[in-house]
Amino acid sequence: MVFLLVFDIPQTAYDNGGQFLSIWITPATVCLAIKLENNYQYLKENYIPILTGIISGVLLHTILILALYLLFFFDGELFATLYPKSITTAIAVGVSESLGGLESLTVAVVVFTGILGAAIGPGLVLKS
Repeated sequence: MVFLLVFDIPQTAYDNGGQFLSIWITPATVCLAIKLENNYQYLKENYIPILTGIISGVLLHTILILALYLLFFFDGELFATLYPKSITTAIAVGVSESLGGLESLTVAVVVFTGILGAAIGPGLVLKS
């Protein structure tokens, strides 16, 4: 959002660019589902640590977004935009829309979160 304000980019121009990115979101989600299906046995054997990680992540994410909301006096629209940042983009857009958030900014936040996770995630796993 700061990027749009600093460089004086109109919301409509940003939305038009986001539509191009949205074309590739559904195929990427399908590829993720295929990868999960191929690893079903591993997931089934390790469901307790996986669920523990998912639940911990969801709780921490909710607390973090709520803390940012209270600390920086976000309005409800920005809260609804940031809240679905840690799920797939295709689902996050629907969640953001249903909560009254800005869909195009939600896409940017989800993509940024994914890139950040891909960049620092392997290093964190290797250190643990």
